[in-house]
Order: sequence, then structure tokens, then C-alpha cells
Amino acid sequence: MTDDYEALLTSLESVLHQRAPLYARYGPGGTFDHSRKALLAAIKNEYRNGAATRVSESSLDDMGHADERYIKFVEGAIDERTRYALLDADAQVLEFKMQYLKAKTYENAQLARMQ
Repeated sequence: MTDDYEALLTSLESVLHQRAPLYARYGPGGTFDHSRKALLAAIKNEYRNGAATRVSESSLDDMGHADERYIKFVEGAIDERTRYALLDADAQVLEFKMQYLKAKTYENAQLARMQ
């Protein structure tokens, strides 16, 4: 059991290290929404400052959301969130396998005592 358990533990550690930056960004209290809003505000300011006449907030919102930089940012977030979800699923599977291995080891020890 020890070698199998250690291998699972090492794999879990690797998955958790890969997941940590994504958790910090997209997990509860993460920084994604702040970054998104900051980018959107900067883009809207560029449009506001570049306009010859006053532009309505509604139009600035539309222009900001349609801006290529904002779209690219959101598309990147979709890819990262997908990776985050997959890493989370991998971590859950590894944790389940570790629990199963511990239970089987305990069961085998109990059976050995009975013989």
C-alpha cells in the first residue's frame, strides 16, 4: 500500500499545485472579477477620452464589452476555468482513490487477523 499511496499523494500534490493559482483567480474571493472590471474600466476610459462628443454610459458599456481586448480576456478566462474544473475533478478522483486504498488496506488487515 505504501508505494501506491505515496504515488497517489505525489500526484495529488502536483494537481493541487497546478490548481492553486487558478483557485486564487476563480475560486471564492478570487481576483477574476476585479481584473475584469479594471480592464473594462480602462477600455471605457480610452473610448471616452478618444470621443469627440459626449458618449452615453450605455454606449461605452457596449463598446467596452465588444472590444477585442475584453473579448480575448474573457475567452482566456473560459479556457482557464475549464482547466480549473478539470484539475478540481482530478483532485477529487485522487482523494477518492486514496480513501479507497486506505479502506482496502484496513479491510485486508482485519481479514488477516481473522485467519
